[in-house]
Amino acid sequence: MTFRLSVATFFLVFGALPVWAANEPKELKDLMVEQYLPNQSDRAGAQKKQSKTLYKINANTQITEAIQSDEFGNVESIEKKHWGTTAETEELIIAKEEQSKEGETTVFVAYEYDDEKRVVEEKIYEGDHLYVSEEGQLLNPDDAELLVKNFKYLAEEDVDLLITETSDGFVAEYQFLPGTQVLTNVSVYKDGEIVRNIEYKLNEEANSVDQIIDEIFSQEDPTAIDELINAQACNNCKGVPKQGPQGPRGSTGPIGPTGPTGPTGPTGPTGDAGDIGSTGAQGLVGSTGPTGDAGAIGATGPTGPTGPTGSTGPTGPTGPQGVAGAAGSVGFTGAAGAVATSSFSAFLPSNTTVGGAGTTQLTNFATSPPFYIGTGFNPVTGNFTVPVSGRYACKVTFNYNTAAITASLGAGVNPGIVLRRTQPSVANLIAGNFPLLDVNEPGVLTMRVILGGGQIVLAGDVFLNANDVVGLFYEADGLNLTLDLTGNNDPGIVWSMFSLN
Repeated sequence: MTFRLSVATFFLVFGALPVWAANEPKELKDLMVEQYLPNQSDRAGAQKKQSKTLYKINANTQITEAIQSDEFGNVESIEKKHWGTTAETEELIIAKEEQSKEGETTVFVAYEYDDEKRVVEEKIYEGDHLYVSEEGQLLNPDDAELLVKNFKYLAEEDVDLLITETSDGFVAEYQFLPGTQVLTNVSVYKDGEIVRNIEYKLNEEANSVDQIIDEIFSQEDPTAIDELINAQACNNCKGVPKQGPQGPRGSTGPIGPTGPTGPTGPTGPTGDAGDIGSTGAQGLVGSTGPTGDAGAIGATGPTGPTGPTGSTGPTGPTGPQGVAGAAGSVGFTGAAGAVATSSFSAFLPSNTTVGGAGTTQLTNFATSPPFYIGTGFNPVTGNFTVPVSGRYACKVTFNYNTAAITASLGAGVNPGIVLRRTQPSVANLIAGNFPLLDVNEPGVLTMRVILGGGQIVLAGDVFLNANDVVGLFYEADGLNLTLDLTGNNDPGIVWSMFSLN
């Protein structure tokens, strides 16, 4: 266990903070702080080093930025403070950042408070290039190392306690006189084991420290523990890290005791050279020196006789493929191919009639020249059984003729011709309606009838599967008339299908 006894006295001089009526942020007058060099026994005669700090404040006279520079005006460090923007948080610091002399943010600290406006959490981010918004939000937290401190406040009968826990395993316990901010003891633990204890011995009036007893119980880096304790003290461990009103200037304290003797001063200048002494005795022969550097390379000798021819080496790798040659001339036209068997062309002669109001399949086609029959077509039944799956071109030229019509068709009656698949499932492939005459002249003439004679043409390409069955149908759709489906002067009906495969 190690004991360290020290007495600390601090001197700090503040300039008065002016108050402006305007809402725009103002700059405070430069505040000069004198810093005395260490290890000087005579304070009055100590060499002085000057630095200055430029403060910027907001409309609430709160310091928002402190720029510290040396005596030559070179910026050394920058500290920024972000204050709350609501009525509940405007007197609280929500975040602060420390910047290098180049203006790069390297440390960012964010604070959380309880209902009594006491710090309950402090997050410290450290990184080379941190980016912070105007509202005090860290924009790239993943680029920083994070240390989290949590604060707990307890009030007991004879002591007030503040307990801080950090994410790296440290716990610090601060003890205060009840109802005051007078610190009496600090205990630091790492992973549940005490590593340091600092006791502050107060005078009888309990208004100043007479003695500090610092006990170290562990080989933990004392500098890291000092940073933990000092950082907590800087953050006002019992209150809120905020700028309070300036207090009255205190009376001058007593002169402190004489400090310890300083270190030995630098060596003085070399004195004058003395007289030349008498010649000494002959020294011993020295050891042999190292071997000298190698000499220059001699001239090249004459060329020797030609050696025997070596054996043939292995075959090299195949070279890249050459450029493609020019295209050859077009060959002779081949012989005409055979007519596809997956096709037919059939004719339905004149004087074919249908009647009734239902559906009628057309049958008894003729396939004699110039028409032809192919695989799969039955002219008697009018069914075409698809021999091979594929695309088929379908064409129907349908002529018809009828006697004079004396009755109008209903609004939903639309007779027509349909090319229909009947197996394996029923589906209309191509359809066309009879031409209609539709007259509606109120009080004069109302008529909706098919024309007395006309033509319907069906044409289209469809995909059919092998063994599909296709037929040509007349759909009366409620037209109860007898029609001559071949027209006048024997134009007939022509139906053809051709494989496109």
